[in-house]
Amino acid sequence: MSGKLPLAFLGICMLSVGAAPAHAADGPASARAALALARRGDPASAIPLFNTAINSGAFSGLDLANLYYDEGNAYQKVGMLDAAVTSYKIAIRFNPKLAVAYYNLGLVHLGKRQPRRAIADFGMVIKLQPDNAGAVRNQAYAYSLLNGG
Repeated sequence: MSGKLPLAFLGICMLSVGAAPAHAADGPASARAALALARRGDPASAIPLFNTAINSGAFSGLDLANLYYDEGNAYQKVGMLDAAVTSYKIAIRFNPKLAVAYYNLGLVHLGKRQPRRAIADFGMVIKLQPDNAGAVRNQAYAYSLLNGG
């Protein structure tokens, strides 16, 4: 050998010192830490912990919907709007009645100057929460954008 290590050996070494795969036991602790960071105003540090919690396999159903929603909020706060959209849509897939996910999705679509999508998002909020004045107001604003306002 000419002093060079085979690539397979390097790959094995890199795996052994890299991040460990998420396990179900890591999920709750990662979720708690992510939420604490997000609440303290550090969404960028919370995002990888949300990912660990989500990928741990420890959560399902409504709990998983809430994690994706919280992850979407973190992405939105750091300006990663496409990632926020993805997280909110997955949250909605796990809980189609999660009005706050539709609401935040509508806000992202407004920010991205996509009024048609925002109108649909706020429409779902209004369907789920007819008294949600913010959704009515934001939907009206989205219509005004659509009409050149």
